[in-house]
Amino acid sequence: MSVAVAPSDATPVLHCPLPQLAQEPDVAFAVHPELGIVAALRDHLPREPAELLTAAGWCHLTDLDIYRAPADGLDAVAETTIRLRQDRYTVAVEPTLADTVLTCATTGDRRR
Repeated sequence: MSVAVAPSDATPVLHCPLPQLAQEPDVAFAVHPELGIVAALRDHLPREPAELLTAAGWCHLTDLDIYRAPADGLDAVAETTIRLRQDRYTVAVEPTLADTVLTCATTGDRRR
């Protein structure tokens, strides 16, 4: 950590380096404000996870280069994550979405 003084005043500014991921995830799931649950794939993977997504009902939106979840979005995130991990892909899920998927999986409540 380093301390610097901002030129406009004498208030010290702390600079803390953020932890860096070892690598980008191969697949990332998040909630899009208009499209709902989506998945994005990392470029230039030696093996393409797109086949797993489309086989599970995810729809490729070519203009945005993302995948939209099928109607059972929360279940789709959980099931697709398991399949991707079994095939040794790295997966990231937006924290709020991950909490919702976990709650639905453990309670059986699919109304979220």
